[in-house]
Amino acid sequence: MAVPFLLLVLLIRWRAQHSRREVVTSLVALAVTPIATIVPFVVANPHAFWTDVVLYTSGGIPDAYPIAGYGFGNLLYALHVIARRTDAFPFLIFQLAAALPVLWLTARAFLRRPTIGRWMAGYAGVLLAFTFFARFFNDNYAAVVITLFLCVLPLGGLSLAPAPAVEAERLSA
Repeated sequence: MAVPFLLLVLLIRWRAQHSRREVVTSLVALAVTPIATIVPFVVANPHAFWTDVVLYTSGGIPDAYPIAGYGFGNLLYALHVIARRTDAFPFLIFQLAAALPVLWLTARAFLRRPTIGRWMAGYAGVLLAFTFFARFFNDNYAAVVITLFLCVLPLGGLSLAPAPAVEAERLSA
């Protein structure tokens, strides 16, 4: 959920400095960890990876991860919209319907004034929208989102845009 905001920071920095090297280096750094940690499992057994990582957690198999927690999924179960906790349900539609407008609004606010506080607020908002409407929204998910929102005010107005003095130094070199 943080990747769109990381890409926005990279866009802001590129607009200010036009450094292709920085863009490429940053994109490689952003891609290395997921590639190093996910690709070996996909290569070893693609079917098992898909079943365990995607289908199990999304309700795509009979013994799927149960609907639980404090979010939308448990509300649907409590209202008997979903009969069994392991039933399939199109949560992704609701997740995207909630997360995309939040991403749009917070990304626009961040681009108008790129501060660390706005970055954190956008990330926390999108994370909340996506996880709340998931199959499970456990207490530890709520704790992470609350903690991220509590970081917004202390981080406040610290800018993520390159400082003008750095730009002037770069041009004079």
